[in-house]
Amino acid sequence: MMHNSVRVGVAGLGFGSRVHVPGLQSLPHVSVVAIAGTNKDRAQAVADKCGIGVGCGSLEDFFSQNLDAVTLALPPKQNEIAARMALERGLPVLAEKPLASSAGAAQQLAELAKGKVAMVDFHFAELAPFQKLKELIETRKYGAVRHVQIAWLVESLAQMNKKWSWKTDMEQCGGVNSMLGSHLFYLIEWLLGSIQKMAATMSSSATAAFAPPGSHPAEDGLFLLLDLPDGVKLAATISNASPCGIGHRWEVAFDGGTAILHNPRLDYMTNFTLTMRTQKGEEILSTNEPLSSEDNRSPFHILAQRFIDAVRSHSLVSPDFAAGARVQSLMEASYISNKQGKTIEV
Repeated sequence: MMHNSVRVGVAGLGFGSRVHVPGLQSLPHVSVVAIAGTNKDRAQAVADKCGIGVGCGSLEDFFSQNLDAVTLALPPKQNEIAARMALERGLPVLAEKPLASSAGAAQQLAELAKGKVAMVDFHFAELAPFQKLKELIETRKYGAVRHVQIAWLVESLAQMNKKWSWKTDMEQCGGVNSMLGSHLFYLIEWLLGSIQKMAATMSSSATAAFAPPGSHPAEDGLFLLLDLPDGVKLAATISNASPCGIGHRWEVAFDGGTAILHNPRLDYMTNFTLTMRTQKGEEILSTNEPLSSEDNRSPFHILAQRFIDAVRSHSLVSPDFAAGARVQSLMEASYISNKQGKTIEV
């Protein structure tokens, strides 16, 4: 690999082609040279559309290309296989979440990734309003956090169109926990510290209404009660089957006021606004995440640049696979709590 030229392969014809490819192609001295799917002809058609030389119909073909690094945007079971193949070949890897199909498998990947360039795309933490909220929490400008309320109520395209796919299939690790809960668990611990106790309940009623006979519909609603450090309590309601839902909203109560972080739009990444109202009625408006005419996942560009810099310098990067494994363990804990019907220690 030349110092200023990085040849990247992207696995995934959906989110991979729509977000990873343009994000990587926007970076200087980075070439996306291959893209992979499960069908050779479709992969080549996507490659031609995206200006990529090679479309691969299998992971074996994909990893036989002359690659310096890879990014993965695959369903969890395939993501797990591809991540292992990349690490075993010594290739730097940036993977979507969930990292694997189980907490145990994710932990194995984290062990394999020690000392290597391996990153997970937890991109909400790159947004300025979330970073400002983290600053308010860490500096205690308005005192300690007392409690937190989160509502993330949206309707996914799969739910809107009643489309059965891996995203709605429990057997393929689909569901709102994989789609949204994984991001939320990462954000909670990034902002507030390690979760200590968890009570979780789930619903799959919306998905069950269009699930094929004999299938196992994944959860479309996740309801959480969490114990956090310093006695902080957190309640969260997450759903990807909420027509005209309120979007993504956090209310963080401090000793001296309340911060509200909210994005009412269907585009998950843009239009977040953070408002802080003090006990004296003072209202402070922090950075807005600007509106976008397209769902371009701009934070991926930031993560991709950090990843490529790490590839060039052979340095470690975050969020790493250990963070991905931790999130997977929290997801698994929520399933256990729901099944047992009780609060569990994490």
